[in-house]
Amino acid sequence: MNRLGMGRAGSVMQALLDSMEGGGKIRESLAMAYWPRAAGPQVAAASHAEEVRDGILYVRTKGSVWSQEINLLKHQILAQLNHLCGKPVIKDIRFRACGLKPAASASETGFPPADEIAAVRLTEEDAAAMAADLEAAGKLEDPGLRRATLQIIERQYRVRRWRLNRGWKPCARCGALHGGDQPICTVCRAEEDRPPTTPVPIE
Repeated sequence: MNRLGMGRAGSVMQALLDSMEGGGKIRESLAMAYWPRAAGPQVAAASHAEEVRDGILYVRTKGSVWSQEINLLKHQILAQLNHLCGKPVIKDIRFRACGLKPAASASETGFPPADEIAAVRLTEEDAAAMAADLEAAGKLEDPGLRRATLQIIERQYRVRRWRLNRGWKPCARCGALHGGDQPICTVCRAEEDRPPTTPVPIE
């Protein structure tokens, strides 16, 4: 496909994601997946993209020194990240100096292996919602782009059902699925723990 074709395909993909119910979640997944590439190998080795909430990417770092160092590069990384996503998906990046976790199991990370995804049985409600998104994606003219988009959509629905089957539940505050024991997710808990901003008096 030539450059003009790639540009047109990209525009169609963005329009499709805008029209899909799960389009925002797909973009968030892309932003998290692109973090190592946007941040570079050195930064990626000392950090891990955890969550996206309301356009804010939350990144865990090895420690406070790394958080400060990466924060200096934030605007550069942010621009590269949005460029890779094809749209300004991320408005800001916030860092948590709480160390990197050791390699976790699929149940802990929420990202199952391919064989478990393939074995997931969708509910009738899942299948109906997925069918609507698949129908929209089926209108893409480019065969390769259409095939890749269909695969992404099906994976999103299967991963969601896989998480629900393993006890993940919607956060009581933001509605996103999470695997913790608390009623709200780790991101919302971090927001609650953030000290309130003192307004500057206007003289």
